[in-house]
Amino acid sequence: MPADDCPTPGTPLPPEWAAVSGFSEELLARFSAERRSKVAFDIEDLGETVQLTVTHDDFAPGNAVLQAVTNGWPRLLADLKTFLEER
Repeated sequence: MPADDCPTPGTPLPPEWAAVSGFSEELLARFSAERRSKVAFDIEDLGETVQLTVTHDDFAPGNAVLQAVTNGWPRLLADLKTFLEER
């Protein structure tokens, strides 16, 4: 989704996203009130393999999303790696 299409701070995040992510309504409301962070995905062709680099930054100080995703990205990327290797 292009950055221009992202909801503005204060716009509620979709309840479906919260349900799938396991976040409470209170935490979802806090996420919705914060400035949006930025995520970039860079894929580098290394011949027989590729390298995926995920950069998630531009967090405001004390950002609740940063606290929530700190352990989430490594787990998600490990699951993605396993999924791709099994194909």
